[in-house]
Amino acid sequence: MKSRHLLLGVGAVVAAYLGGSYLLKLKRLSAELETETKASIHSVSLSGIELTISVKLKNPSGGSINVKQPL
Repeated sequence: MKSRHLLLGVGAVVAAYLGGSYLLKLKRLSAELETETKASIHSVSLSGIELTISVKLKNPSGGSINVKQPL
């Protein structure tokens, strides 16, 4: 019973350490991530306007990100 509590405590400490280091990496990534956005009119018609949007992400840190298409 005592070893079970010890294992749970060690597991909680390891999880807190790994979670904290992950959050610190995300904080550094968000501070260093730069975006370069360009928008232009692609076409104009009676049904509406089509826009072309180009986004360049500059990631100088060693972190990785996944980007999903918003539309």
